[in-house]
Amino acid sequence: MEYAGLWRRVIAILVDSILFLGLYFLLEYLVKNSFYTYWIYQTLCVSYYVGLTASPYQATIGQLLFKIKIRNADGDQLTLSQAFLRFVLWISPSWPIVIYAGLPHVLEMTDALNEVQGNEIAQNKIVTSPEFAAHLRYYLILVGLGLSGGIVWMMSIALSKEKAGIHDKICGQRAFKVT
Repeated sequence: MEYAGLWRRVIAILVDSILFLGLYFLLEYLVKNSFYTYWIYQTLCVSYYVGLTASPYQATIGQLLFKIKIRNADGDQLTLSQAFLRFVLWISPSWPIVIYAGLPHVLEMTDALNEVQGNEIAQNKIVTSPEFAAHLRYYLILVGLGLSGGIVWMMSIALSKEKAGIHDKICGQRAFKVT
């Protein structure tokens, strides 16, 4: 079997990300509470990735479109626990962002910004507050760390003969190109 290359995998992730961005905005519109929206969204992301990767499809929608299947190194289908471990390791550079962004005080600030979008004076009061500046600074630092982890992830795939990322190697799994 042939391994799926870096760019094929990156584009598949982008497709899945676009689908989930639309889902997030739909949830935000329907739920109208950042705390619940955020945790429902995170639960759906984990269920989607783990469920589809362990299913007979062995791939998310983006991976299916770009003819990628996720299997163990022997070419067998993953179990739910193997798919979950893969997800946790794959997303690990972003966990600080995920956790910080889901903290109630950050979500309360998001709700406050959403409530005053039409009121420029109130919006400027929130945006210029020291608390908001501190949260923004922490969030940007975490995004930088997450992006750095993503670059390491991409380099590990690009430089590996098996096109295996660090998470692939730890789990004993591979992304195969389906012909």
